[in-house]
Amino acid sequence: QRILDSEEKKSAELMAISCQLQSEMAQLIAKNEMALRTHRRARNRSIDARHQHRTEMALRDEISEIENAIRTERLKANKFRSSLSVLHVDSPYPPHLTQSR
Repeated sequence: QRILDSEEKKSAELMAISCQLQSEMAQLIAKNEMALRTHRRARNRSIDARHQHRTEMALRDEISEIENAIRTERLKANKFRSSLSVLHVDSPYPPHLTQSR
């Protein structure tokens, strides 16, 4: 009977240890999943930030090109206007299109 009681006690202890280990494993899995989600969010934010930066740089380049084209056209218009004034002819363009700011 004592051997049986001893075996039952050992069995109960092993069951308790098994339950404890399963609980710890479940907690570790949950922590790992949270860390993985956090890592994915951070990676996605980083990808979004890089994409946004590239987009901003492309827009800045486009704005620069447009500003340069405007400057070039204003210079052409001013030269044309000055050549007309030498000929004493009024410019066909409204003044706001040919004035430099």
